[in-house]
Amino acid sequence: NVRGQNHAKKFVGGRDEKRSNFLLSLKRVEVRSLSRLLTGHCRLNYHMNKLGIVNCSSCRFCGLTDETAEHFLCECPALMQRRMRVWGSCLTKPHEMRDLKKFLEFFRDLSLVF
Repeated sequence: NVRGQNHAKKFVGGRDEKRSNFLLSLKRVEVRSLSRLLTGHCRLNYHMNKLGIVNCSSCRFCGLTDETAEHFLCECPALMQRRMRVWGSCLTKPHEMRDLKKFLEFFRDLSLVF
């Protein structure tokens, strides 16, 4: 019910005991990466630009728009094949991406750390 946090609300949704137990079983670095990406506070260019760390907020993969977590996870045309391999769809919506195991698989496929 907190105002704001729109990005996190899209991806996290409500309480889920199964998801909570899964998070508790992960390594610290995996939990950190997931929480950063699910909240949008990660090392993607949009967030780094807002912090003044990088000069450009464009997507490093496609260069077509801001590199937000939602763009990265759901829309980036350069990552369509990887999304298809992990989620079974080239384009996805945040509410369709609640499986945290698949998030980790996506990270590993790209060899990224957030």
